[in-house]
Amino acid sequence: MQKKIIALAVAGLASTAAFAQSNVTIYGIADVGIAQVRSNGSLTSTQVVSGGLSTSRIGFKGVEDLGNGLKALFTLEYRLDMDKNTTIGGNFANGTTNASGPARQQFVGLTGGFGTAVAGRLQTTAFDWQGKYITLAATAFDGYNKMTGAYRINLSNDSRAENAVAYISPSMGGVTVALNHAFALEQGASATANNYSATLVGVYYDNGPLSVGFVGEKLQGGGASEAVEATDLALGASYDFKVVKLTGTYQTTKNNATSGVAAKFNSIYHLGAQIPVSAKGTVHVQWAQNNAKTTLGDDNGKGLSVAYTHALSKRTTAYAGIGYLDNSGNGSSYSYGVSRAEGSSNIIAAGLRHAF
Repeated sequence: MQKKIIALAVAGLASTAAFAQSNVTIYGIADVGIAQVRSNGSLTSTQVVSGGLSTSRIGFKGVEDLGNGLKALFTLEYRLDMDKNTTIGGNFANGTTNASGPARQQFVGLTGGFGTAVAGRLQTTAFDWQGKYITLAATAFDGYNKMTGAYRINLSNDSRAENAVAYISPSMGGVTVALNHAFALEQGASATANNYSATLVGVYYDNGPLSVGFVGEKLQGGGASEAVEATDLALGASYDFKVVKLTGTYQTTKNNATSGVAAKFNSIYHLGAQIPVSAKGTVHVQWAQNNAKTTLGDDNGKGLSVAYTHALSKRTTAYAGIGYLDNSGNGSSYSYGVSRAEGSSNIIAAGLRHAF
């Protein structure tokens, strides 16, 4: 993504002296498509959607050289809802403070030879792991993250964290380590809402065409009725054969219950492929299946998605694709406002993404 470095001349954001010492990047993505979703073979919705290939967003980031190899950095990034009359951030709050709301990430920190340390609302190492190893992650065609039991950071299914700190090491022979801690994750808007803390460790190895990544998370906390302690583990890998890039993931989640269905594991796996078919065109394939044991009902699901992307330029990409989810219970669905009980759902979408 081409990014234009400019002086951000907005009164009140920084002093004149600060502008003289650092640069600020304004960047973003404008992505609009048309999608048709069908649930249970009859309920159908056709609409314009924002973020079919990548979430529409606008962001500001900057770096200031402090000398002796030390730099200060910040990022402010907000979601855009391109198809509605909403402000920056859109109307994404759903009653939980960690929902996929207006702020994608907001942080300030230091970077240097020791690595990078930041604090604020963060895209955790779980977020990075998904984007690195799950083909079609966070697209309109992504069935993986529609399934019950999918690995995220907390109970509201958000791989970002508020009230969080992070450290990312420099690469050491291809190995990078990320440490995240969220001090309090409020799971609701009421005065009696439960609060949780989360600690994540990510370890990644990158060597040429091979990449392997592991993330472990411990979630702790609870309210007046019951304490919760959950453990999530995720392993992902990719290998670029040039003619095809293959990806695969396996994740589990388990809480501290000693009996009943809550004591069992949820697991989910994914296989993906990215196949260049021309100098500008790529076919993307995702297969995902989950095994949800921590509910009384049958919440298992499986899905297949296929999409094609075509680079019209370095910054503009056209895309089209289809996705199909078969949930044997209530475990998965392409929604976009289409209600469903049990059965299957599918999506057909096409659009245009422009990055700046």
